[in-house]
Amino acid sequence: MMIDKNPHFLPAMLAAAIALVVIAVYISHAAIRPSAYGSYTAPPAPVSPDGQLHFLSGRITAVGGSTITVEAELPGTSQATAVVVRVASSTTVELQTQKDLQTMAAQSQVYQSQLKAYRASAASSTPGPYPTPPLPFTSQTISFDGLSAGMFVNVTPVAGTRATAVSIEAAAIAAQAPLAPAIVSPAKP
Repeated sequence: MMIDKNPHFLPAMLAAAIALVVIAVYISHAAIRPSAYGSYTAPPAPVSPDGQLHFLSGRITAVGGSTITVEAELPGTSQATAVVVRVASSTTVELQTQKDLQTMAAQSQVYQSQLKAYRASAASSTPGPYPTPPLPFTSQTISFDGLSAGMFVNVTPVAGTRATAVSIEAAAIAAQAPLAPAIVSPAKP
């Protein structure tokens, strides 16, 4: 039996893909909850050959004035370092929130139909644009006041920031909203 002829293949693959996204997001968020899994340190930040820092990932430990303190592992170190991140008025701050399963499933179905239409048009000499898969989160621009201690952030520093700097200026910040705690129903006796 061919895979594309099986009517249960596409729903099963969609369910599996959604489950993998949910598990990956849960694990990434669970890893930053110190109360549940101990302390967390993001992997070392990537550095260009000329020593410039491209982005910094870590957990906010303090917010004050126009700065945040991020616990992150800098290149060449093996332990977390407190990096002071200056936030200017030109810095964009986004909050990324995980989509619920129903929304993600609906968007995945739309994507699958777009992908099917693309494959059908690819047989012609001029296929349409390749469809973009849905992201598992939504992004919205927030003010600096929306950042709080405990949030996981990805900071894009201004160009020319050295990889060894423990005080940087941010060009952009993407913060992940904390996940709501899982509700577990007690087993019935």
